[in-house]
Amino acid sequence: MLLKKISLILFLTLISIGLLSCQQNSVSTNIENNSLTIGMIVAKEEARILVVAGATPEDITNLTTQEIIKKYEDGAWFTINQEELGQDLKVGMKVNVWYDTMDSSLPGSGNVTKIEIL
Repeated sequence: MLLKKISLILFLTLISIGLLSCQQNSVSTNIENNSLTIGMIVAKEEARILVVAGATPEDITNLTTQEIIKKYEDGAWFTINQEELGQDLKVGMKVNVWYDTMDSSLPGSGNVTKIEIL
């Protein structure tokens, strides 16, 4: 009888650890999926910026926006709140962008929740 109780306790403990592990992985995955780690602002309009990972200042000088998107097969237009996020943002800046939604088109489009200038 004691062996059955110990086995049951061990089994329930392993199940609990497994569930906690899955929950932690799910949270970190969601955070990572909502972040464009490093990109360069290659265009800026009134209430949005175009960020392309891998773009260089030379690309901005020598290529059109469409050519940059085609070259890197990457990029996203991010809607920004001018008062909170957009005042100091300029074309050519490297940024880290967090967002809450993302359209999967090329270029994509999303809503910024936080921007960090690198």
